[in-house]
Amino acid sequence: MAKINVAIMGVGSLTKALVEGVSFYTKNPDEKTGLIHPLIGSYGVHDINFVAAFDVDDRKVGKKLHEAISEGANVTKKITDPVEYEAVVHRGPTLDGVIDEMKGSFVVESNAPVADIVNVLKESKTDVVINLVPTGSNQATYAYAEAALDAGCSFINCIPTPLVTIEDWRKRFE
Repeated sequence: MAKINVAIMGVGSLTKALVEGVSFYTKNPDEKTGLIHPLIGSYGVHDINFVAAFDVDDRKVGKKLHEAISEGANVTKKITDPVEYEAVVHRGPTLDGVIDEMKGSFVVESNAPVADIVNVLKESKTDVVINLVPTGSNQATYAYAEAALDAGCSFINCIPTPLVTIEDWRKRFE
């Protein structure tokens, strides 16, 4: 059975917790504590394979995901040393993802060119895109959702952007 190839949009504290959580259960396959459904169909946590990520912070762009999750202002409690994924953090579009008050010490915006998101998703054979950009980043969310559609990927929106309540968007993903 193939792995589920996942790309993450936004490499912040929630991404750090997700990557370390997946790493914990991958390294401890018999551990079920904390998992409501250890299997969904025939897939388990160990079947999640991070293949790409996108962020705007210079301290994260260009690094492997498992390294980038500990850079910058990511402040979650460490769960475990992460599995060493081959996924690289690409430069994403800033759009409305960084408010002025966050620029500088909290987010050091990268000068790298914005990656071709659709191409990266296709080349990495991404199945599922997980949107973990900061709350309020509506433009960034719509841009990543559009890229997921163009690349033929599923999209999980983890911020309160009302994407699914807009009939046109919902139908496009159906």
